[in-house]
Formats: sequence, structure tokens, C-alpha cells
Amino acid sequence: MLQLENIHKSFLGPTGAVPVLAGLSLVVQPGQLAVIEGPSGCGKSTLLFIAGAMSPPDKGTVQFDDVDPYALTPAARNRFRANRVGFVFQRFHLIPYLDVEANLRWPLRWCADPGKHIPRILELGERLGIRHRFAHRPAQLSAGEQQRVAIARALLGDKPLICADEPTGNLDDESAALVKDTLVQETRRGRIVLLVTHHKEWAAYSQVRVRLSSLTQGA
Repeated sequence: MLQLENIHKSFLGPTGAVPVLAGLSLVVQPGQLAVIEGPSGCGKSTLLFIAGAMSPPDKGTVQFDDVDPYALTPAARNRFRANRVGFVFQRFHLIPYLDVEANLRWPLRWCADPGKHIPRILELGERLGIRHRFAHRPAQLSAGEQQRVAIARALLGDKPLICADEPTGNLDDESAALVKDTLVQETRRGRIVLLVTHHKEWAAYSQVRVRLSSLTQGA
């Protein structure tokens, strides 16, 4: 279970602290898809990074399966995130000098038995329509193909929490439908999917919805 309690977060602006999240609480159970909605600049990605052990809140607590990642040492938190959280970033963050298959294998270096995940790499490659691109580097792919590679990478390693920042933002309608189906299937495998989006159609797939405004006082 993912639980955020009384989360506050501010950033330093030209005239001082700019509050982004104020008193937000959220609970997401295994097997649920949680959608975070709201206008640009309202703190959607900030909330995603806090939930995924990437950025500590100024105030409040994060618990994932009874572990507070921000109570861990930095090294332990890195290991926690590497083994338990899959990220889909807006800017993909693929390694430019590695081909697609090597990009997918890269996160598995943290796994005790990387070889057991090879069938899953092939499965996701076929499902997301990128299997024929395994020998290509990111610069040789379209933006939509890079996004699908990033999604496949996040899903590898059987991590129980998937944090996705606009995962269909660069995709055509057919590819977007494929990604939606893929992420919904992951929830059926017991994973939590926490997803930021501007697209209202995601609401039909979700069990939890969080609507943020320019300053959030609660979920």
C-alpha cells in the first residue's frame, strides 16, 4: 500500500517560498490505478516524485509497504527506489549510446537474477510494438517509440510501484490505447500505477483520482 499523509512542498521563487502542495493525503492499494489531474504548474509531477522516493516533502510522511523511504540513508533509498519503483519520465531519459534492448536491460543490473527477466523484455517489446527496434539507438526512434521504450523499461523487474508522468502525451491514439491497456494489465498483476495526465479519458481506467489546483489543500 502507498500512503501519503499531510504532504507539504514548496519551492524557492524570486520573492521567497512558493507553496505547491499543502496538506495533501492519499492512499492507493495494490492493484489500483491512481490518476493525478490538474493544470500545468499545480504540482502533479512534484507529487509523483515525492511518492516515488525521488524528492522528500517539506512536511508529511510517505509510507510504501510500511517503509518510509525518506527515513532511509541516501544509499538505502537509492536501492529501495531501484528495486521497488519504476518511472516513466516525460523526457524519456533513455541512454543515448545504448540500443533499445540494452536500455531495457540496464535497470535489471540491480536484480539478483537479471536473466530471468529476458522473456519479459521480449513480451513487452512485442506488446508495445518496439521489438523490431531493439537494435536501434534512441536517436533513431520517433518520440512515440522512445516513450514506449521508457514504459517497457519501467515495467521490467516486477517493481510494485509504477510512477508515470504523462505516459501517453507523445503517442498517437492507437499507441495511447495500447499503453493504457498495458498499464491496466499491470494493475491486474497487483501493481500500483500512479499516473500524471492532462487527458480526462484516463479517469475511466482509474480507481483513485486526485485533482490538484494551483495550491492543493487536500486530495
